[in-house]
Parts: sequence; structure tokens; C-alpha cells
Amino acid sequence: MNAIEAYIRSRNFGLAFKRGRRHFNGRESQFKYNQREVFYRIGSSDAGDALEILFSGRHCIYSLPPSFQPKVIWDIGANIGFATLYFKKQYPQSNIYAFEPQKDNFRLLERNTAGLPTVTLCEYALGKENDKVKLAAKSERSTNSFSTVLHGDEHLTADVVTVRSVGDVLQEHDDTGVDLIKIDTEGAEYDILSAFPEVILKNATIIVGELHGIKDEETLALLRQHFDITISDYSKSTCPYRNFLATNQQARVEY
Repeated sequence: MNAIEAYIRSRNFGLAFKRGRRHFNGRESQFKYNQREVFYRIGSSDAGDALEILFSGRHCIYSLPPSFQPKVIWDIGANIGFATLYFKKQYPQSNIYAFEPQKDNFRLLERNTAGLPTVTLCEYALGKENDKVKLAAKSERSTNSFSTVLHGDEHLTADVVTVRSVGDVLQEHDDTGVDLIKIDTEGAEYDILSAFPEVILKNATIIVGELHGIKDEETLALLRQHFDITISDYSKSTCPYRNFLATNQQARVEY
């Protein structure tokens, strides 16, 4: 029985996550979601992420008002695709762009989203300018991306990844707006959000994501110019973080 199956049978998040960690061996397993086979790495942070995003029902951190129907979604820090899968189920007609620069994550992102219509996978990070940076996972079990050595430990094993200008990407895809921005980039939130053209950022309807203790106040100050913000504290494994939900002050979204 894998970690996800243990949770489904027991309805106990802690049991499933601990079971997965105890059996960490670098192998993959899979589970069913929305009639699809979804792959994850046994014992890594993947199991906890899957439970938190795909199997938490209305408690999902990306659960948004039914009245909100975004046409364009940017999943920044898509990891192996759980948020992309969740959004595609909730908003099947939306165009989703999933950004994931880490090669091992991207490999599973491709498998987990294979065949989904109007989902565009982007194997690069986002920033103000086109560049190359070193990118590293924080630990063997933590598979989150966008954790660059610019923000962390230079002794971590790092890949050199491509960074593309947000403005260039918008122009390439002929996007005049993004309705929903999801961002989970291990501390690069401010650097990425501040790279958006102001007219695009201020006209987004909802921005949802995580704060990781790096430039959090700058991120919140940037968003408060145009958004009402709700923050909730949470602790995943041993790493505390804060979820945030930013709703455009001019948008008519009923909760």
C-alpha cells in the first residue's frame, strides 16, 4: 500500500505522510486522480503535496470561489503537476501555463499532464530578465523547485536552469492578461511577481501561493497596492510557511 492509498483508506494525513517518509527509496508510485494515473516519488515531499492539493476537498489551499472562472492560469513553480491537475479539473476550459525549471520535476510534470488540452508546459524559471541561475532542492526529500543558491546553501547540488523574462513570455504567448496566478517558488515570490508588467499584475483577479520567509514583506507590500490579502499559517512537515490569498480590490468575486 503506498502513501496515497494509506491516506484514502485511513483518512489520516499524518499516517500517510509518515508512511511515505519511512519507505523513502527513490522509487516512484502512482495513484488515481480524476480518472488519470498520477505519478509521485515514494517518501519525498510529493506525498504530502498530493494530499494537501488533490485530496483535501474544500480545505485545499487552492480552493477558490465557485463564481470565479479564470480563462488564463499561470502555475509558477508547478513541481510535478498537482496544482495544474487540480486547476484543470476545476476549470476545464482554462488555458494553463505550468512553469517548472527543475529537470526531474519537469519529467514527472510531463507524465502527469500528458494529453491534457490547453496545458502548456514551460521548462524554465521566471524573472525580470533572461538569465541562467543555479537551482537546488533543499534536501533529499524536498522536491520543491525554484530554491536557488542565490537564496540558500551553495553547498547543495545544483542544476543550471534557464530564467526567462516575464514580459517576453507574455508576448510570446500573446497574453494580454492572467486571471489566476499560483506561485510557490521557495522564496523567489517577490522577484517573480515584481517582474510582471504592472498592468498585468494589477489586473489579475486572484493570486494565491506561499510565503517562505524571503522578502515576504516586500511581496505583501507589492500586492497590497491592488489586492485584499488573507494570510494563514500552516506547517508542512518540519518547514513552516504561510499561505496567502490575494483578491483584486476591483474584482467581483463572491466567497
